[in-house]
Amino acid sequence: MNYSTFLEATMGTIAPDAATFFDSTIHGNLTKITWVHAVNDFKKLNQTLDDESIMMVEADVVLGTVGNSSEIIPIMAHPPDNTSDLSLADFLTAMIKHKKKGIKLDFKTIETFNASLEILTKHRENVGIHKFLSSLH
Repeated sequence: MNYSTFLEATMGTIAPDAATFFDSTIHGNLTKITWVHAVNDFKKLNQTLDDESIMMVEADVVLGTVGNSSEIIPIMAHPPDNTSDLSLADFLTAMIKHKKKGIKLDFKTIETFNASLEILTKHRENVGIHKFLSSLH
C-alpha cells in the first residue's frame, strides 16, 4: 500500500474533518484549534498530554534509532536528527490513552512513510483514524 492509497482508505468516510472532530469546542471556528508542534521526544509528549488546552499534536517522523539501539525504525525526530528517545510506535501508544487530541504526522520521506505503514495499521483501530492527518515532506 502506498501513501495516497493509505490516505484514501483511512481518511475517506472514517475520518471527519477538524471542524467536525472539534465542533463541540470550536463551534465551526477553525482558528480556535490549538496546536503544539515538533512533539518529537518523551518530555515534550508528556507536557503536551498534560496540557488540556492543546487540541492538535504535530510530530515529525524519520527513520533512525532510539537510544543505544542500532535498529533503524520510524522515530519521532526532525531532520537532520536521526536519533530520539521516542519511536513512532511509542508515540502512538501514548496518544491512544488521550482521546481528545488529534495527531498530524509529518513523514519526512516516502521511505519513512512506507516503513511506518505496519505501525499505523496496527494502531488504526485503537487511535481512531480521525486523529491521523498526514503530510509528506
